[in-house]
Amino acid sequence: MASVHGCEVHAFDCTVSPDSPVVTNKAFTFHPVCIGVTPSNTTDTMNTLGHFNPNLNSSQLVFRRLEEVMAALNHTHVDVFKFDIEGSEWQLLADEIIHGTRNKPEQLLFELHTHYANPHCVPPTLVNGKHKPQVNQLFIDLFDLGYRVVSKEINNGDPFCAEFSLIRTEEIK
Repeated sequence: MASVHGCEVHAFDCTVSPDSPVVTNKAFTFHPVCIGVTPSNTTDTMNTLGHFNPNLNSSQLVFRRLEEVMAALNHTHVDVFKFDIEGSEWQLLADEIIHGTRNKPEQLLFELHTHYANPHCVPPTLVNGKHKPQVNQLFIDLFDLGYRVVSKEINNGDPFCAEFSLIRTEEIK
């Protein structure tokens, strides 16, 4: 699909080895980097990421701001920014979209996890206190940036998680 439409597809994940079969020989370029601000508390970060990969250590974690990654790839814009990062989307959206990059992606596709999300899938420390008022404020902030929800799908396995698709419909002022 990418070659047919002439676009580049990049995948970023600092928790996956570049040699992993989930990222080798795929139709995208893999970068063993996480998008976002380097967490100030590496112990909490390791506990969170260790929730999914107990073999990680903090020296393996490389974080880059979205603008840094765009500059390194010589990109001036992002058409589609998709992420499913098991509760870390709250911090990513705040740091990189709402308060971050000047060049906002045209489309956002993400799964939003809330307070009662399954703790076997989502570390509770990442979603504690994320109730309806926080969800409403997040979408008000995104609305103010010109984003509009075009699709919402509740996760069949966990009703406290939902997939969202948003499109930016107006210029950011």
